[in-house]
Amino acid sequence: MDARKPPRRLNTTRAGNQDHSHSEGATTTTTTTKTITTPSDDVIKNLNSARESSRGPQQRLKPSKVRRGTPKRPELPAHQIPRMLQQQPQEHQPSEKFSTRRGKHGGGAAQKWISEQDQVAQLGQQLQKLGAREGIGADFEGYVKKNPLIAQYENETTSHFAEEWRKIPETPTPAELLRQDVDVPTNIVDGPFPSVDDYLSTHYELVREDVLSGLRMAIRHIRTHPNSDDTREIAIYENVEILGLTFAYSQGVCVKVSFSLNRAGKHVRWQQSKRLIPGTLVCISQDEFQTFKVATVVARPLSGLEMNPPEVDLMFQVDELELDPSKPFLMVETRQGYFEAFRWVLKAMQRMTEENMPLKEHIVYLDPDVGPPQYLEENPVYNLTSIYPDASEQEKESVEEVNILQTWPRGIKNSMDRSQTDALKTILTKRVAVIQGPPGTGKTYTSVMALHALLQNMAEDDPPVIVACQTNHALDQLLRHVYKFEHSIIRLGGRTQDRDEIKKRTMYEVRRGSKVRIQGRSPHGIMKQMDLLRNEMCQLLSPLTHDLIPPQALFEHKLINQKQMESFEKGSSDWVQAQDDSKPNTPIATWLQDSVAPVIKYPDYYTGQEDPEIDYEALLDLEAEFLGNGGGDDDDIKDELSGIWLPFKHSWSVECPEGISQQEIDRALRKNNLWDLPDHMRAALYHYWEEKILQKIMAKLIPLRKAFHALSTELRITRMEKDSFLMSQAKLIGMTTTGLAKYRTLVASCKPRVILIEEAAEVLEAPVLVGCLPSVEHMILVGDHKQLKGKCNETALMGHPYYLDTSLFERWVDNEMPYITLRVQRRMRPEIRAILEPIYPNGLLRDHQSVLGRDPVQGMGNFNLFWWTHDNPEERMEDTPSKCNPSEANMICRFVEYLILNGVTPDQITILTFYTGQRSLLFKTLRQNTQLKGLIFKIVTVDSYQGEENDIIILSLVRSNDEKNIGFLSNENRVCVSLSRAQRGLYIFGNAIMLTAVDKLWWDVVDKFATPGGEPRIGTCIPLTCHKHKMRTLVQSQHEWDDINGGCKKPCAELMNCGHVCPLQCHPFAHDNYRCCQPCKKPKLACGHQCEKKCWEDCICGVCPQVIPRSSLRQQEDWGCDPMYNEDLVEEEQDLLLDLDEEPQQQKLGFGGIPRPDGVVRSGHGRFKAEK
Repeated sequence: MDARKPPRRLNTTRAGNQDHSHSEGATTTTTTTKTITTPSDDVIKNLNSARESSRGPQQRLKPSKVRRGTPKRPELPAHQIPRMLQQQPQEHQPSEKFSTRRGKHGGGAAQKWISEQDQVAQLGQQLQKLGAREGIGADFEGYVKKNPLIAQYENETTSHFAEEWRKIPETPTPAELLRQDVDVPTNIVDGPFPSVDDYLSTHYELVREDVLSGLRMAIRHIRTHPNSDDTREIAIYENVEILGLTFAYSQGVCVKVSFSLNRAGKHVRWQQSKRLIPGTLVCISQDEFQTFKVATVVARPLSGLEMNPPEVDLMFQVDELELDPSKPFLMVETRQGYFEAFRWVLKAMQRMTEENMPLKEHIVYLDPDVGPPQYLEENPVYNLTSIYPDASEQEKESVEEVNILQTWPRGIKNSMDRSQTDALKTILTKRVAVIQGPPGTGKTYTSVMALHALLQNMAEDDPPVIVACQTNHALDQLLRHVYKFEHSIIRLGGRTQDRDEIKKRTMYEVRRGSKVRIQGRSPHGIMKQMDLLRNEMCQLLSPLTHDLIPPQALFEHKLINQKQMESFEKGSSDWVQAQDDSKPNTPIATWLQDSVAPVIKYPDYYTGQEDPEIDYEALLDLEAEFLGNGGGDDDDIKDELSGIWLPFKHSWSVECPEGISQQEIDRALRKNNLWDLPDHMRAALYHYWEEKILQKIMAKLIPLRKAFHALSTELRITRMEKDSFLMSQAKLIGMTTTGLAKYRTLVASCKPRVILIEEAAEVLEAPVLVGCLPSVEHMILVGDHKQLKGKCNETALMGHPYYLDTSLFERWVDNEMPYITLRVQRRMRPEIRAILEPIYPNGLLRDHQSVLGRDPVQGMGNFNLFWWTHDNPEERMEDTPSKCNPSEANMICRFVEYLILNGVTPDQITILTFYTGQRSLLFKTLRQNTQLKGLIFKIVTVDSYQGEENDIIILSLVRSNDEKNIGFLSNENRVCVSLSRAQRGLYIFGNAIMLTAVDKLWWDVVDKFATPGGEPRIGTCIPLTCHKHKMRTLVQSQHEWDDINGGCKKPCAELMNCGHVCPLQCHPFAHDNYRCCQPCKKPKLACGHQCEKKCWEDCICGVCPQVIPRSSLRQQEDWGCDPMYNEDLVEEEQDLLLDLDEEPQQQKLGFGGIPRPDGVVRSGHGRFKAEK
């Protein structure tokens, strides 16, 4: 058996003759969908009257308002009624593709007489379309029938499946998190899978383990070390207390808790912290995690986090809850991974089957014979004028009606190169199109051109095209391009930074501007029913809203009898409460006497600030995907829960005596006069009652909570109905890859045929797999497997034998399935592109003419590419595993200062690094530079910069150690991104000797910098070129920057406007910025006397009071009048540049005489046991 394919457990058995027509995407009318079981009738039978009163309108059409002057709408045949007003919406029964496609001149068939009825019908259709696109028909009202697919997908369960992995609960159970041995299947990346079920189960189990392994390790750690402080991987919160419940329409019944940060020991910058972000899983326990419950963070409002102690809102499982405000909990979360990002992916994979998964013959079984999508086979004639917009009148005939499955226009010029045109043809004609776009080759441009052609050739009733991008920034960028030629788009989910066109096309804005209504039960009616349930729950929980449980509540829950309740009232009336006594003046408090004590809460004290973990904008992106309501954008996102807040009181506690047996409690309960009990028995009896009443409340509350959550789901479905209809009217819907999984129900309900995923190689296979909706006929993957890969939380799952980090894109290419590579790059100047040849060999990348002859970087002569090498050691960041290198940070800071003095603007510079620790140090170092004060620079990690570019890239490699450990620098994908972002200049700071000694890729890259035959582009000194004197200055250490002022070491010696010779050392800035401190040379003043002031000052006569302003001189900061000169010039620059002779090259030696290494030792993988 092939060693790369360990034996696998195949779990593909099914119940015989089981009908799977109810699975997601089934289109038959005889479905057997199993839905979520609603609470029993006796729970909500008292709500029937409310249900009747809240029913929506009857199954009839509401006539739209008729504008003034508009003739009354005539009765129309059913086939002429606009879609918005039809009883059966057309979007659920799409007509044939291109059924109304325009003819060669864009006007379809010859003009014919159109009746008034037909004109009205067409006007209705236009209003309906415009209403969904631009809000121009916003006053057009009407009811549409609900889409049954929404409820079918949302309520579908997996209990009917035979496979156990499909029945795993969405949120992990304590039993799952306590597993000691975890068996996960190995992945197949070098051949087809044996079955769809095997393919789905493999990726499900791998992804689930990836998102849960961190929490499992956290539980294991806290059980072993219950008094542990926070670690790099685990956050621990003590003194967690229940504050109350929030009844939210959208989420259900949530629990608000406060907690202590004592285990962290530092103040948390919540705006830059990933702690407890919404969607995070936490575990809480009262017995050092011998038992615990799992909850999800549903809200962490900044106002609550800034309190002391801070507060967040949790959601427990629907049949679980925590109510006791008197007992503190311990709470733990993992600091690696984010469950919410994959929750919906896992849920979708459980519902995918052999029957409802399209394109499986290529994705699962790797059939290389990829044909056209079915809709294209039915009508392959396309209008390609969007691809050839500059075609002559004679050429237009050959592009307006093209059978793209047979021919393609030849000899007609457009803005695309040959490889882009080939890619475009593949995108339009293959049911699975995979396009590799190396850096700068125009991946996004090619995608936009393809979308333009697809949208131009859509029929009126075609479902929308789906576009998914890895980040919100990339999505906004793509949609802005599309909006230039198509306004009928909707942006779903997440946050948009666009404040103009794209913001108007968010789901929130489109929904808000629409007056479309859905037939059936109204949201108001559901909310009214939820209010009744909430009131019942609040009444049930009323004992917890008092400091101490009142006797009436004990009596109502049958914990005391009538005589015992009367004894409370009679006994307490004989006591007189002291005026200065702060204790509660209630019968139960009086009865308990001195056993009642105030609850003392101690605030947290911190010794410092926790380092920021994440950019604020990135944090908002994460929260937006969880908090967005029904796909809304950030205007629809609130960090606080919206609902009714029921606070619990816990200002007083009762001390519980020890050594009281249950028999003594039973004897005490038989006494009718409870005042006869001694004080210690009263306290023991109160704790008994408190425990029992919580049990009784919980038993009654859980069914009510289930009913409330069922109504919340129904409300969500009702709201999704409108979104589904509006989306079906759009031509294109854009979202992030996370949103593609989360809003899969909405997207699937539109029955899309085409889906395009940008940067598909940067996404794990499972999220892309979720894009295989039942209706999809055409999938387009655009990316580059040589650049960043998908991120895994558990490094043991990366590489052999699990290959979780291998994307569908990469697996497709590695298995030699058909794909197209873009080959002409338009970003980097040729010498920068050349260093990518070890990654893209054999002349794969060619230079477009636009990158030739670009302006050199100011102050660098012809050194637009250079590597400053050193051996200064790296350092470890405090409290983090990240690395930093102060020597590189200081050199980069002074180099940036030099570039700024030479006219480079801050927005033209991006500083890249592989480590967040170095990023933080660079920010700090640049802020401390007085010459750069007030300037803002972009300093980012390599992982967050894919798809971006800038004029000048400064790359800090950081790693320099005796162990020759290069860490992230051994990752070829990250190296590719870091070297390919620069347009005009690339400057690398790092230990080249160490890198070339241990990694063959870096050996090849450095060899490109040091190749003989020209000036070497690598050395221990940075070569600077003075713009004024054309003199070269070499800077080896950070202190040598003090000897120059943005120029060379020669004196300036230029004549200034005032007539004096500039006394400064060579500088690149204008003399207008300098205050000349020499004596004024102005001839005698009008009074006949000589000015006695310095040149830059206003002329003043020393004899008579005459002042002559010198307003022509700019009075700015004094650069100094006593400069230091250094006439010595460096004569042997080539020696300092570490040139290489021919002999080492002939001996296959690289930079520093180092032979090319055979490879690099990668980190091993363990902890998981491959299934046999």
